[in-house]
Amino acid sequence: MNDEQTRSLRTILFGLLLILSLLLNSVVLAALYYARAQSLELLTQAERTVEQLSSRPIKTIIEIDQRIPLSETLPFDHSFSVPIDTTYFLSTVVQTEISLPLLGPRIVNIPIQADIPLHLELDIPVQTNIPLSFTYHLRTSLPIEVSLPPETLAPISALLQQATAALK
Repeated sequence: MNDEQTRSLRTILFGLLLILSLLLNSVVLAALYYARAQSLELLTQAERTVEQLSSRPIKTIIEIDQRIPLSETLPFDHSFSVPIDTTYFLSTVVQTEISLPLLGPRIVNIPIQADIPLHLELDIPVQTNIPLSFTYHLRTSLPIEVSLPPETLAPISALLQQATAALK
């Protein structure tokens, strides 16, 4: 190969490298532009979400399914007043020994019959400890509604606006 052919080949290779470099730079610039556009879209969506969070509450339902063991001893100290109003019928025979003149001691049966009225009020004290032990099965759904105050979302909104301004 002569000198002129080598120069011509170098020029062609240099041109091809130049075109390849331009193509690669164009691809990189297009990818960066696409990433910027996507980032702007995501930031816009995030700003809309923050606005929605400040305008309406977050609602959810928490399901609770738990067994709660409870164990306690309750002291019980009370006095009960029990009125008794009744008649007791007594019917019995009592044997006794009587000393009779001329006859001497004799055993005598004495029948006793009586109605004995009973009118009393008895105080019955009760002192004890009552042990209680059971497991309560708590199963419920709790609706939760939380409103976020604007001052909590303001810093986030400001950061999103700064990021959007930097990308424009």
